[in-house]
Amino acid sequence: MPNPEQKPNLYWFTETTIPDYTNKAVEIGFAVGAITRMLDNDDLSDRDKRGLHRALTRLSESLIDLSEEVEDRRYDFDEQLRQHLKPAQKGGFRHA
Repeated sequence: MPNPEQKPNLYWFTETTIPDYTNKAVEIGFAVGAITRMLDNDDLSDRDKRGLHRALTRLSESLIDLSEEVEDRRYDFDEQLRQHLKPAQKGGFRHA
């Protein structure tokens, strides 16, 4: 559970966390695109196709892991924000 005394750092979240995850997603997208272009090659052996299939499977798993990590970070940030705003909810913003 986040420390209620710690202020949520929106700058850190929007300027480092989100771009980091966006870059990872873009890298995965480029890799998937490259693999799909390779699969268009009629000269691929069955062994090559199996290797590309395994690579796509790993990329799929990486994308799932990335989305879970993003959701966890978003939840943590939301929880920090809720904890930070609790005093304001009790007595109004003038008393926070």
